[in-house]
Amino acid sequence: MAMNLRAKLSRDDKFESLRLDRRVRLNILGVLTWVATPEDVVLSKLRWRLESRSETQWRDCIEIAAAQNLDTDYMRLWAQQIGITSDLEELLAATKN
Repeated sequence: MAMNLRAKLSRDDKFESLRLDRRVRLNILGVLTWVATPEDVVLSKLRWRLESRSETQWRDCIEIAAAQNLDTDYMRLWAQQIGITSDLEELLAATKN
């Protein structure tokens, strides 16, 4: 079984710290593992996309937002703090959230 794992941590980043605190434990194929919430994954991808304007990150966000019942109040709060409000609002409008 192949796995792709990415980790990016910054001790001084309040959002990243909160993202770690909010992670949930899931059983994936018999292995207990910690994963970020869908809201935090979307916020992180939008943040990474600030510089790259990556279409891959955008498509990932669209797919997650379309498939999940997201806590948009939480997302709007953090989007404002990390500077991605316009991208988040565009995403929510595109997915009718």
